[in-house]
Amino acid sequence: MTWSQTPTTWGTGNTPGQKDRSWAGITALILGLISMLAWLLPICGGPTSIAALVFGFLGLASSRRGLAIAGMVLGGIGLMLTAGNAALGIFMALNR
Repeated sequence: MTWSQTPTTWGTGNTPGQKDRSWAGITALILGLISMLAWLLPICGGPTSIAALVFGFLGLASSRRGLAIAGMVLGGIGLMLTAGNAALGIFMALNR
């Protein structure tokens, strides 16, 4: 009976066959920062914020986990601001 253990790469928690998704954390942070301005136009802010959340979720298992979390937080704030801006626009359009 043999016992084998898959070696892990130190510091990342990934097995050697897995790729490090540090690019996803960086992308989430960049999109989260962009969404802080893009919420002014809901057609731009919605997709940018959702993409920041998706890439942040993908980047949680990477070595840049902190950047992924920051991108998710900024993306969530951007999504709430986008929804509020869209609701305010609809409200103002209906009450002319």
